[in-house]
Amino acid sequence: MEAVAGVSFRMNEHPLVSIVILNWNGKALVQECLASLTRLHYKPVEVLVVDNHSSDGSLEFLRGVDGITLIANEKNLGYARGNNVGFRSAHGTYCAVLNNDMVVDPCWLDEPIRILEENERIGIISCRQMRLGDREKIDGLYHYLAPTLKTGLIGEGATFSDHPEYATPGYVLSANGGSMIVRKTLVERLGGFDDRLFAYSEDFDLCLRAFLHSWHCYYVPQAVVFHRGSASFGKNPGRKLFYEWRNRYFLLYKYFPVQIIMRHLYWLLWNEWRTIGHIFFKLKKPALYFSIWGAIFSGIAAFSDDRRENLGRFAAKEGDLIDFMRNPIRHE
Repeated sequence: MEAVAGVSFRMNEHPLVSIVILNWNGKALVQECLASLTRLHYKPVEVLVVDNHSSDGSLEFLRGVDGITLIANEKNLGYARGNNVGFRSAHGTYCAVLNNDMVVDPCWLDEPIRILEENERIGIISCRQMRLGDREKIDGLYHYLAPTLKTGLIGEGATFSDHPEYATPGYVLSANGGSMIVRKTLVERLGGFDDRLFAYSEDFDLCLRAFLHSWHCYYVPQAVVFHRGSASFGKNPGRKLFYEWRNRYFLLYKYFPVQIIMRHLYWLLWNEWRTIGHIFFKLKKPALYFSIWGAIFSGIAAFSDDRRENLGRFAAKEGDLIDFMRNPIRHE
């Protein structure tokens, strides 16, 4: 037997983990990310870097990096489709999605792979994302579903040591997508991320599909990564808000029955008014609001078939979903 940072496997029986990193104009970020992967305790891994048509010299740098598989897209395919390109090229039993602005702890993969190997119904792992600039502060642990039917991040901005409850693993509804670990079989059966979303909410969408197909998502606090944050759209809050808000309504239509939406209508309208105020008075971009709704109306019909299938599964899972809304984590 050999020990890997507290995880015991038989010699030569470690399952291969494919680490998929999507890069778009993040040359300095991806260098730091790749350097941290060289210190991983867990082996074997393969590292696939999917470049989304960068123009900052990323490709030239990546072509000179040994030990990675580089996939160069001919255009920016977005976060969802770009990662799917990586999934299709992955050979591992598990796929770890890693944002290019992440730095990983050397023990990042140890406990998640042990758990996945022991429980075949766990399909997705959510890791403990901390802030790279202040490593005591939480970036986000896992998603919860608020009364507005909008997702939020548990622990965001809190000091980890102040909340001992965050150190206990458990079942959750949705993983934090910037460092999630997924079974390759789940990706193949469910089709990976939804390309139509382009960016934002693709992690919750995949986790909700997995939930409806009776896969479990599990939070592992020992799996630590550090996130720089908002590397792609941080300088363009209007674009970020466009995708967040458009995709929010796409997912409401794609998954939620009318009775659930009506039950939460007050909070939905309250959140809508907050967003209107933010767009009109803080960003001072009223045209953005109308462009978001134009995109919603023009694109929502594409999810009609998904809605029919999901509503058929939703009835059997509604009670579990309500339980997760009341209590975002279930401990063993």
